Amino acid sequence: MQPADLRKLRLSVNFHLIEKCNAKCKYCFATFPNLHRKHRLSPSDQEKLIDVLVDYGIKKINFAGGEPTLVPHLGSLCRRIKDRSQGGCAVSLVTNGMKLGPLLEDYAPWIDWVALSVDSGDDETNADLGRSKKGQPYASTMLELGERAKQLGIRLKCNTVVTRHNVGEDMSDFLSTLLPERWKILQFLPVIGENDRAMEQMSISDKEYQAFVMRHENLVDDLVEIVPENNDAMTNSYLMIGPDGRFFWHVGEGCDRSLRGGAPILEVGVGEALRQVHFSAEKFRDRGGRYDWDRDRRIPIVQNP
Repeated sequence: MQPADLRKLRLSVNFHLIEKCNAKCKYCFATFPNLHRKHRLSPSDQEKLIDVLVDYGIKKINFAGGEPTLVPHLGSLCRRIKDRSQGGCAVSLVTNGMKLGPLLEDYAPWIDWVALSVDSGDDETNADLGRSKKGQPYASTMLELGERAKQLGIRLKCNTVVTRHNVGEDMSDFLSTLLPERWKILQFLPVIGENDRAMEQMSISDKEYQAFVMRHENLVDDLVEIVPENNDAMTNSYLMIGPDGRFFWHVGEGCDRSLRGGAPILEVGVGEALRQVHFSAEKFRDRGGRYDWDRDRRIPIVQNP
């Protein structure tokens, strides 16, 4: 598909700002092990990249990592998107929440969505996965952060990666309390060079993954939209930019899946960079990649709480 056709889809981009993370999730498929820190975009180049993405017509920029809240100027980047697009580009971020609080308080008006990464309602399981430290109250902290985001008028999502550690869990009670608008259920994705050591101990079958999804179908009654994404649905249905300012994508399948990257976007331009990307617009649509992501100001906003 040509870039001109992609514009018609009202596209979203995942911008992985940083490879660093304050968690040690064993299954992580975005560690960028071959990226040397010196190749990470400078703050000024991150701003330039945001400008060219907005000017090209990207309609949502989702900050990811690593852990994006480790970037000191993340809030100013969120504000830049809104200012540059005159409110026409949505801003979201995926976070483990450990450093989210101050960002919410200072930059809520420029953030449309927060996706909290929660893999279990049980703190021991989260710790076993590397999501949190042993003895750390992770699940309850996520509930508090989710409630605060809602109070500030930010729309809430939740991301869960299903692995061997949590595939038998029922997270219904936790999700019924958190009540995100969207719950993305992701199957553990094996990627060579990213999570090789976890492949054997973390991988689950498609049947096991589907059983996890079906176990939670009752949450639809609680107005939680369940968004299941197995390995096939995830692969090349996202436009992803690494910390070095290049689009990257996956090649191969199963345990042979690996990453490939394109030319620096700031050097060749968004259009030319998109021509190199392995991206399926059909998969993007089928997995619900285009949804109502604009901020809904009908959500009550607490003033001076």
